[in-house]
Amino acid sequence: MNLIEYIWNILGELDHFKYKFLFDQIGRSSLSIDSNIAEGFTKFSSKDFKKFLQISNGSLAELETQLKVCNRLKLIDNNKVDQALKDCYLLKSKIISLVNYLQRVNYKN
Repeated sequence: MNLIEYIWNILGELDHFKYKFLFDQIGRSSLSIDSNIAEGFTKFSSKDFKKFLQISNGSLAELETQLKVCNRLKLIDNNKVDQALKDCYLLKSKIISLVNYLQRVNYKN
């Protein structure tokens, strides 16, 4: 299961009405990660692609923060937050590696 599916499964278990704003924000930031990677891939230069990868990385940081807030408020089980954060860190590492690779090879010039 990928990160976005895992996050949406967690959100499906929670009381959306009580914390609607927070849950909406989590949903938006998790969706933004994949969306920005996809949009950046369609760009005609590595500079633009890297920009969208960096935006995606920012969305990941937002998601990490929101998950930590939910954990502190005891809205999401610790084990689920820990797993989601591990997935976030892994994806962040992959995005950073891809940005570094694009800088080295000057992909799509």
